[in-house]
Amino acid sequence: MSEKKTLFLAAVLVTVSIVAVLLITSFVLKNESKTIEQVKEQHESELMGIDGVTGVAIGKCESDENNSCIKVYLVNDSAYLKNKIPARLDGSKVETEVTGRITALPK
Repeated sequence: MSEKKTLFLAAVLVTVSIVAVLLITSFVLKNESKTIEQVKEQHESELMGIDGVTGVAIGKCESDENNSCIKVYLVNDSAYLKNKIPARLDGSKVETEVTGRITALPK
């Protein structure tokens, strides 16, 4: 094999290696796990901004009582409203629960 071909192949190998390391690093950094409390805090304002959402909390999952999930409390059981709520946020399971309107009691 000629010296030019050897240098070219070496350059290609180095380039591919660098790209692979960058992709792996990017994937790892994106998927750093957050606590469920951090996820709730990060997304609570966004969820509360959805018309029909009355509250956001952390509670036991109905589908798996051994694990906690983010609970999103809804005014009603409409499919339109439920479709606005993601099933997962940053890896944490999200469940909805219909509570109706929640209002503060007068003091």
